[in-house]
Amino acid sequence: MTRDNFYNGILDHLREYAKLRDIPVIVPTEEHDYSYIINTRGLNKSEKKERICKYNILPNVQSCKEFQVLFSQEKISFQAYANHLNSSQIMCINFFIPMLKWDELNKKFIPNSRLVQWMKEFIDPGFAIGKDSCCKLEFVQDSDKFPKEENTNFDFYIKSNNKEYFFEIKYTENGFGTYDSKSQHNQDIRYNELYKRMIKESVLDETELVSAISYKKYYQLMRNIVRVTSQNTFSIFIFPKDNKRCNTMLLDFKENYVKALRDQIVCLHWEDVVDYKNQKDFVEKYLDI
Repeated sequence: MTRDNFYNGILDHLREYAKLRDIPVIVPTEEHDYSYIINTRGLNKSEKKERICKYNILPNVQSCKEFQVLFSQEKISFQAYANHLNSSQIMCINFFIPMLKWDELNKKFIPNSRLVQWMKEFIDPGFAIGKDSCCKLEFVQDSDKFPKEENTNFDFYIKSNNKEYFFEIKYTENGFGTYDSKSQHNQDIRYNELYKRMIKESVLDETELVSAISYKKYYQLMRNIVRVTSQNTFSIFIFPKDNKRCNTMLLDFKENYVKALRDQIVCLHWEDVVDYKNQKDFVEKYLDI
């Protein structure tokens, strides 16, 4: 399947999905058909959030206590394109929120029994709940090893029993992020002053990355996988099987620039990790193409 067939097939599906559910989308014109985008024009910030929640968050997720906590306690904000029905941020929320439990005493999300089983089946057979267990959406790592100015945002993050799991969620994106030509100078500085040191402590092969200037082509993958420094850290990527660009970029990077612990870099496809019996709403929206 070509990139165009994959991308357009999903958008056509989401247009039909919106039509069947009377979702207020942008009215198509002769030039553009944006009827997979929820119309939030003219709304203030609060009204936009309310409309996105009503029409882009699945009903079973909206009813979760954990979803309400996500905004009130964790103070998560919607990204700029959260009103797109193919938003990967919303996809991540719709998938993982029903598998979280809010720990009121310690004010944090922890895995519920479904997530524990899911992690064991697809990522780490030894996964278990620990005293340090926590889950975060839109996670930015802050530590001496990964200073805050590094600022990589992870769609989902789990810590448990001194193990860390960093998730990157994709849907219709055309691969992983590369160097932004508009800010290349700043990114060169960041690479030389920040990432070179981080790479030396990770599983990445600095010599190969620099000689091929591949850190520019695989910039987002580098920023994600540089977290893998031991058997206690995992970098996980989830995207559809037919997103060939994501698949090719990840496999090429893993084959050519990862020198150790390749099993800690996990490639998953949505079609393989969804519970078709208990996640019917998710399947209908994202996978029933």
